[in-house]
Amino acid sequence: MKRLAIDDIPRDGPLRRPVYHEGGLLLFDKGEEVTARLVDLLRVAGVSHVFHFDKLLDNPDKFLERQSRREVPTASVTLGDVSAAPLFDREGRLLVNAGQEITAKVLANLLKARVEKTWVNKTDDERGLPQLDRFRELRRLYADPATD
Repeated sequence: MKRLAIDDIPRDGPLRRPVYHEGGLLLFDKGEEVTARLVDLLRVAGVSHVFHFDKLLDNPDKFLERQSRREVPTASVTLGDVSAAPLFDREGRLLVNAGQEITAKVLANLLKARVEKTWVNKTDDERGLPQLDRFRELRRLYADPATD
């Protein structure tokens, strides 16, 4: 997988591999043709880089997982964050489930158990999803089916 500036998205015919937004969601599927107009719409939406799967063995599911979560020191977790993975204490007891909101009680338990790092889900803003929504809306409004 390669991180590309939007001007470097392959435009030499149908894509051989999908192109993903930095938030991990599909922008262009295999077989689509990316035109200068679509690149301009990405730019207007605030997208500057994308990820292009250049090998058959690249795994989009693992990419999405990596792009949708972040590891933070437990002491820096914000109340209301959502756990991206289950966390266990040293004896193997479950402290928090994946998808569970981090409350004051949960955070206190994590700190008491001396859990040093915690995986939490990125917010939509951290994943750049407002950009993606803007691009999709612009594409819907301005893409000319005759040329795109």
